[in-house]
Amino acid sequence: MCYQCFYYVFYLTSLSLRVSSCFIFQGKALKVHPGKPSLSATMQKSKIPTNINQPGRAGLLQTDSVDQLTADSRNTNANLTTVKRRLRSHSAFNENFAKSRSQPSTAAISVAQKRLLENDYTTKKKKYAILRKELVDKQKITQELYESINRLREKVISLGSKDPGKIEELPQVNQVPAKKGQTPGISENVENCQNRVEILTQEFIKDLETSFQQIPESLLSICQEALAKRTEIISWLTDFGQENTELNLDPEIAKQLSQYKLENAELELRYEEVKRSQNEFASRTKVLLSEIERLKNQDRLTQDQLKVLRLKMDEIMAELLEERERSNQVKEKKTNMETQLQKAKNRIKELEVQVTSNENHLSQLQNQTRQKETGNEQRAREMQRSLKSSDGLVAQLEKQRESLESRLIELKKDIDNKQAEINEMAEKFEQKIDNVNKDLDEQKKLQQETEVALNEAQERCRQLEKKYEEMCELAKKSKELNVSDGEHKENETRLRNELESLRGTLTEKDEKLERLNREKEEIIAVMHQAANEDNEATREKLTAKLAMKTNELQALRAENAALRRRQELVQERNSGSINQMAEVNRKSSHENGKALSNQTMEVQQQIADLRNALSETVRKNGELQKVLAKKEIELEKRDKDLKEQSKILRVRDEVIGLIKGADQRSNGNNINELRDVLDGNNRDMAQVNKQIAAKAEQLRELFSTLEYKQMQIRQLETMVRQMDEQQERAQAQRTRLENRIAQLELALMGRNKERSKGFSFA
Repeated sequence: MCYQCFYYVFYLTSLSLRVSSCFIFQGKALKVHPGKPSLSATMQKSKIPTNINQPGRAGLLQTDSVDQLTADSRNTNANLTTVKRRLRSHSAFNENFAKSRSQPSTAAISVAQKRLLENDYTTKKKKYAILRKELVDKQKITQELYESINRLREKVISLGSKDPGKIEELPQVNQVPAKKGQTPGISENVENCQNRVEILTQEFIKDLETSFQQIPESLLSICQEALAKRTEIISWLTDFGQENTELNLDPEIAKQLSQYKLENAELELRYEEVKRSQNEFASRTKVLLSEIERLKNQDRLTQDQLKVLRLKMDEIMAELLEERERSNQVKEKKTNMETQLQKAKNRIKELEVQVTSNENHLSQLQNQTRQKETGNEQRAREMQRSLKSSDGLVAQLEKQRESLESRLIELKKDIDNKQAEINEMAEKFEQKIDNVNKDLDEQKKLQQETEVALNEAQERCRQLEKKYEEMCELAKKSKELNVSDGEHKENETRLRNELESLRGTLTEKDEKLERLNREKEEIIAVMHQAANEDNEATREKLTAKLAMKTNELQALRAENAALRRRQELVQERNSGSINQMAEVNRKSSHENGKALSNQTMEVQQQIADLRNALSETVRKNGELQKVLAKKEIELEKRDKDLKEQSKILRVRDEVIGLIKGADQRSNGNNINELRDVLDGNNRDMAQVNKQIAAKAEQLRELFSTLEYKQMQIRQLETMVRQMDEQQERAQAQRTRLENRIAQLELALMGRNKERSKGFSFA
């Protein structure tokens, strides 16, 4: 930076020398009049450039300034040669001086034209370099945009949409490729700095400083000598004219001498003014040198900052390379994501078609379910009314049941008491029967003995009859025998007596058997009579109670019959409602059984597909959210980098505002050009940010569509759940009614069983 300051100081000194020479030797070109501003007034503006800290421009300005310095030195040498030539030819100044006052010399005009052409050349060269760099940068950006547009066109065509049209190819500009990892502006700065360090050494600067200090002093001395000689010549001529009065001078010569005197006085005034302006310029240079020292001190401080900034620039360049690689990877991922997004869009369209069909189908099912619900609600109301009436009847039946249960409990108690009494009486009768059975056993034994005796007697009788027959046969055979009548009669009588005795014993045995049978019958009759005599009182009581119980049972049977009739009515109503429900279900099953089953299967399959698609979209959504989070982090990093760059630019603008001086018009163009370049870069960054924002907006739209589809799927799921819940509620209500009816039937069956048990026991 110190080299730049020295250079601009030398540049200012050269300009001052040129101005002073023009003031002295070219009076027409720089006419100094009392009414016009002096040189000090025109040189109040500084020649320090305002863009010394801008990257990519300092090198160009410095190289151009060196060229300009050489051109200025040439101009000063040309001016010196013209001054010497004028001093040599100063003896014949009469006519030439008048002509020089009327019109400028051709040498001065040629030098001014040369200077103007050189300045024009340098400015146009700078502008060409700046525009060329801008063109190269913009060409790179346009080339990238052209390639991205071609890729997008290929993707659009590959996805089956219309061809948006091909863009014309860009004309290539010949350019020298920059080194890898280094921007063109940085390389130019480095090369220019190296050349500047080689050229502008300390000794060269000191020589220039001494030479620029000696040039105005020598010029002033030459001017002073010329004025002195001119005054001497004029005074000599005047003295010569006054001394030689004999020589009558021409009045024109005297007039010219007087004019020369006036011009000499005017030139002395100009010389004094130039000297004074030179002193002012020297004082200004001292101020500038002090300011340069201050700037040197600041430069020493800024050198460290520049080193830090260079390190940061190296890091930023490495990060830029990494960022480029990442951007390439991101572009590839972006292409993949775009294909996936297109597939997802197609899938979403298919799902939308399915959802619309499902919605239509669900609307039809909803209408059918609403109609069925209205019918079921009406039937349920009728059922509720019938249930309310049946609940009243059931309450009455429960009350009657409670009263009957209390009566049954009392009757059971009475029956238990009577049963105990009967058991006691039965035990007594059993004891009596046991005694009678013992007597009967004894009688049976006696009877058996008598029967055995009778059998023996009968056998003896049979034997005797056989013997009698045998004897009769023997008697018939022995007629011939001479038996006396007395003996024969004795045998007959004896046999007759035996027969009679046997007959008597038989009759006795028969009588005895008859007597025993009669006694047995009498004992049984007596036992029955005794039992009847003992139970007459209890039997009367029991008959009275039985009559009462029979009356109560008849009343209970009548009530039971009425309850049965009511139960039958309730059962008929319940069976009617159940039949109605069955008919409704049967009709619905007949009408829509297969259709509903198929439709429910299709809906369930579609819901399963939608859930699978939803899970896939959720997974893809998660991946996209991760990618979007990464992109947001990268954008935040870029925003931070841009903010830091904007801070650096703001600081540079402030430094430029502080260093701005007099040459604002000439350097304002460079600043405007730099600002235009920065604006172009900012516009490019804005375009990139717009593209990123557009992609982010597309992702948000896709996310919103996915969320909308998820909401639709959730609504469909809630509708299906509501339908399932309605079916479950109807099923639960039906099961409750069936359980209630079953409980009533069981209760009635239990009552009937209890009543039948009580009646059968009675």
